[in-house]
Amino acid sequence: MRDTSGIVGVGVVTANAVVHLVTAPGAESVSVTLAALMTCVEHEVDICLPGPHPALRALLAAGFRVVDYDVHMATLDVTLPTTWIYSPGLA
Repeated sequence: MRDTSGIVGVGVVTANAVVHLVTAPGAESVSVTLAALMTCVEHEVDICLPGPHPALRALLAAGFRVVDYDVHMATLDVTLPTTWIYSPGLA
């Protein structure tokens, strides 16, 4: 993602999910996160934020809602795909 100052973020976005997103140093993370969500084409989107995240308040104000809260990222019944590269921020 770019703005007039250059690259502000890099991520992976699918039709209904922001899979991974990193903001550039000095970039406004809330604006970058909301811009990434706007590229999703589905009505319902999924976003996983390591908490606390500065975008959470803006997302809730925009009508998003928390549907899952996994304190230790250790949900027992979930098998993570082995073909993905996961963010160290989610460790």
